[in-house]
Parts: sequence; C-alpha cells; structure tokens
Amino acid sequence: MISVDIQQGGVTAKGSRKKPYNVTIVVQTIPASEWEKVQEAMAEQPIMAASLLSGRMPDNIEEKFTAVDLSMLRNQKGDLETDCSCSDWSNPCKHIAAVYLLLGSESRHPAQTLEPPELPPEPRPPEVAEFCSNPLAALQVKDLVASAIVPNTDAAPPQRLGRFPIWQCSREFVPAIQAVYHAAS
Repeated sequence: MISVDIQQGGVTAKGSRKKPYNVTIVVQTIPASEWEKVQEAMAEQPIMAASLLSGRMPDNIEEKFTAVDLSMLRNQKGDLETDCSCSDWSNPCKHIAAVYLLLGSESRHPAQTLEPPELPPEPRPPEVAEFCSNPLAALQVKDLVASAIVPNTDAAPPQRLGRFPIWQCSREFVPAIQAVYHAAS
C-alpha cells in the first residue's frame, strides 16, 4: 500500500501499482448520546480512564459497553462496509484484507516512544494547607526551563478523569488545578 488514511468512521487506502486500487472501509460510528452512556459507565472505574489516556486498552472495557446495551466491536449488518476498485468479486478481496492486516499490525506494534529526558529533582511541595489556600504557590515558574504549546483547555487530563477521590481541600479539584495548569503553560 502506498497510503493508508485513518479518519473517524473509516479508512481509505491506495495501492502501489501504476494504476492503484482504491480501498475504502467505513465503520458505523457510535452516536455521541450513546458515547455519553459508555463514558458514565466507565467513570465508575477511574482506572479505565487512566488506562485509555495512557494508550492502553482496559481488559474489561467491553463489559462497560454491554452494561449500556452497546458493543465496542461493530457486529450488526451494515456496521462495516468495504469497497475496492479491483475487479475481484469477493469481499474482502486481497486488497481489503491487506489493509486489515496493516491496521492490525499497527495496533499490535504502536510507534516507538522515546524515553523522557531526565528531569532535575522536583522542589519540595508546600504544605497541604498552603496548597489548598494558594495552588499557585506550588509552581515555581523561575525554575522551569522548557518550551510548551499552550493548550486550548486548561487541565484537560484532570477534567477527563473527573472528581479526584483523594482530594481533601474544600475547593473542588479541577478548578484548583486549572490555575496551576494555566500558570505552567
């Protein structure tokens, strides 16, 4: 294959011949309202969100889909449609099968990640009471030497994880940490 383009709801691929075959795979996506049900089910176990955010698929994720009468794997007629511009009458043809194999290979061997550089030791955090009254006191901007792209949303990872169960300050966790994220970026 010369190119494989993965986008929401499908994959398009082009072969390497002089006149390449075009392969299209369309997957019926789960509507946003149904995703909300899945997210609520997964929110019952924050470790699931942590696993997904770190790029790992939780072992029991299908149970959460089943609990809200959904399936993570599309299993109804019409959920998966494939097409190839070759003259082969079988579906999947060898070109569609090749795209399946490429996709499967990619999911088994994700891109290598580089080891993060060694960072200097972190400064001692302020006392818990001090942090609760002033979260920005924990951030020593003068000690940070790095460049960063400012995100559109402050504290996106904690917002995705939701309520922090061991948080003991009177202020809610996400608003308190948002100020730290904003100052850091």
